[in-house]
Amino acid sequence: MDNNDFFKLRIFIGVCFALANIIQLIDTFHLFIICFIMLVTSYLVQIILIKKQK
Repeated sequence: MDNNDFFKLRIFIGVCFALANIIQLIDTFHLFIICFIMLVTSYLVQIILIKKQK
């Protein structure tokens, strides 16, 4: 995990917290779970795309 990935992760977390502030109906804990699932899914998609390119 290089600095670019860490930077992307920080942006992603920032977006999640911004959404948490906008959407007060969803509590932060559930939003964190949703963001975590989205993050894992995006990493899996990247891994699949990299494997297809090889």
